[in-house]
Amino acid sequence: TFARNEGFPARVPEAVAELDRARSPEIPFKSCDGVLPGENPDCRIGTPGKTAQRVALLWGDSHALAWAPGMDEMLKKTHWSGVLAPNSACGPLLGLHNPKYPGCRGYNDLVVEWIRHNRPDRVYLIAAWFGYSNTRYGYDLVDVTSGTKGNERIFGPALGRTIKQVRPYVKTIVVIGPTPGAVDALPYRLAMSRWQNSHFPEGVLLQEYRSQAASFWRSIRPYIGEVIAINPETWFCSELHCRYVEGGKFLYRDGHHLNTDGADFVAKHLAGEDVLRSSDQAAVTY
Repeated sequence: TFARNEGFPARVPEAVAELDRARSPEIPFKSCDGVLPGENPDCRIGTPGKTAQRVALLWGDSHALAWAPGMDEMLKKTHWSGVLAPNSACGPLLGLHNPKYPGCRGYNDLVVEWIRHNRPDRVYLIAAWFGYSNTRYGYDLVDVTSGTKGNERIFGPALGRTIKQVRPYVKTIVVIGPTPGAVDALPYRLAMSRWQNSHFPEGVLLQEYRSQAASFWRSIRPYIGEVIAINPETWFCSELHCRYVEGGKFLYRDGHHLNTDGADFVAKHLAGEDVLRSSDQAAVTY
């Protein structure tokens, strides 16, 4: 019984079982993963196109997919239409080969073609940046323009290449920095803590998160002025830890991806950024 229920006996308190079920939630817009923008009408978010004032493209990997429900609500409230371009394990970076996902490069090239033809007002870039800016956290990428390896060396040029190819066709590029994440297997860990009547685990240490994010911020710094760069650190983190719960609601469905409550949480903060409520001038908030 214990094995059949993935570690839990058949009978546990409902509060424990509810936490554990959060490991496998319904993921909104999951059918849009890997779909090119414009190919599926179900992969549009925000206000319907005919009544929308402006159009935004949400481009990224599985983290962009996780943000999608919150972005959907945010765009509706601001009367924007949105188009999804999420592709798991495929960061929105041009000219890179990912051996674990050979089709990523071609997908990204086609997204840029869509941008050139459709000229959205704004492009949001959202991704698990740790996996692309650091070799030790994710994929061993190769820069196909030079043959260079080593994520720390090729991430910055790839990000700059992407910005320069997209910038002439849009009013604004908004790059969302890394979300802090939480402890691995968060729902399971929470369920075990409740079952054993022990304290919930602490959130990620702020200094650990900053150490992981440092290479991303070093890489994007030369392009400030061409993009809006948003740092979610202030939304999540205190002086010591980065929280994974807000108002009694847990924000992640695992150690990395936001759940729907987390998507609503970040979208509300994003909507409150002055740089997004005012003009389309480039700015940075870190």
